[in-house]
Amino acid sequence: MCIRDRSEEAAADLISNLDQMVLDGRVVYASLADTTFRNTDRESPTARGNTNNGCRVFLGNLTWNMEVSDLQELCGQFGQVNSARIITDRESGLSRGFGFVTMDTAEEAQKLISEMDSMDVDGRVLQVSLAGSDKDKNKSEVQEEEPEI
Repeated sequence: MCIRDRSEEAAADLISNLDQMVLDGRVVYASLADTTFRNTDRESPTARGNTNNGCRVFLGNLTWNMEVSDLQELCGQFGQVNSARIITDRESGLSRGFGFVTMDTAEEAQKLISEMDSMDVDGRVLQVSLAGSDKDKNKSEVQEEEPEI
């Protein structure tokens, strides 16, 4: 839980009241958050003028044993990969067979999509599209023909 916009006094009081308290049979631990992990020197994507709109790519039908480093290497052939993530099952930790990469530019993302969509990788045909797009949403539906006028 995160409580913000409190004075240091109020935060210290809250911590002393909550720390080690038993709630529903479980011990509650309360402390100040360690914010030293934040890299404040790094420029935000928005400050650089790059919000990565149009740069996030969905990759489906990945092999079950593919690692993030494999995904970065595979997609790195088409440009700079800023981030890569393979989605895993919450309980088992095993891959769910899909992931996302964020490319440096929209052009690199489009190149990745055009080159890798339907590509065979380790015996599996990849499904690659812009993340959040409805490209394949109605793929199985039969389109009705428009009547001639």
